[in-house]
Amino acid sequence: MRIGRKSPISTPETLSVEAPKKQKSFSRKMGRVIGAGAILVNSFVPNIASANSEIEIPNDTEAVANPPLPAGTISDFFLEDRVVSFVNVTMTETAGKGFVQILPGILGRTSNGNSSFAGQTAASQAFVRPEAGGRAQLYNQVGGQFIVDQAGTFSEESIEIVTPERMFDSRNVGPQLRQGSFTVVGGFKPNSTVAVNLTTTETLCDGYIQLLESIDGPVGSYSSANAIKDREVPKIATARTNGNGEIVVFSSCRTHLVIDLQAYLNDVDDIVDERAIDTRRPGSEKISAGTILE
Repeated sequence: MRIGRKSPISTPETLSVEAPKKQKSFSRKMGRVIGAGAILVNSFVPNIASANSEIEIPNDTEAVANPPLPAGTISDFFLEDRVVSFVNVTMTETAGKGFVQILPGILGRTSNGNSSFAGQTAASQAFVRPEAGGRAQLYNQVGGQFIVDQAGTFSEESIEIVTPERMFDSRNVGPQLRQGSFTVVGGFKPNSTVAVNLTTTETLCDGYIQLLESIDGPVGSYSSANAIKDREVPKIATARTNGNGEIVVFSSCRTHLVIDLQAYLNDVDDIVDERAIDTRRPGSEKISAGTILE
């Protein structure tokens, strides 16, 4: 199964739970917690008298993990109500290659994937506007364990959430992106700041992807996403579109690339993208564990 393709599942399993009056943090092994303020329901819900009651959280060595979610499961979870949330999605113990989607409380799925993986632990991000009551959904194309962390919120004025749309998939239009190549991808709003999910797959060497406003951009001065040989790497990135609604993709290695539209960001400072730190460069010492960099 290739990432980004619809699964043949005809009737996905649906899980739901009532939103608690006060959301608390529970151990992921006990029941489903995913950061303060976000409760994910898996195929197992612990027998707890009240979601607001104090419970003893066992050590991971003592806890019995929930079984992996079956392929095609749609799970409800709850976020802060009436705002757009930015969430981190972690996939682990996966059964194979596939994708997950974060849905705004609507039972259904499209062909685009917010995150992609291949039997590996991987993380990506997504924007979601929950429906009334803070309800949103996670759809997993293949079986595995999934974690959603609420990382931040946006006001309605600062972000425009759109129906996720696949803007580019090199697997469907031709060969892999060549090392050192430029690819123009259109269909975006002109002169806007766009948030997209980038997924590199079937990669032949380690490298990076860079999103530019034009082919004359500062190639090599920063990276928008990484590409790792023989791995699927998903990543949220932002880019500035030109007057034709296009972005230019530079690839430093031979890879397939998938681009999914996530949102448009408003009132964003138009600064020049640049690299803030690179410990590989001369004069930088190797970083020890626990080091804090400024």
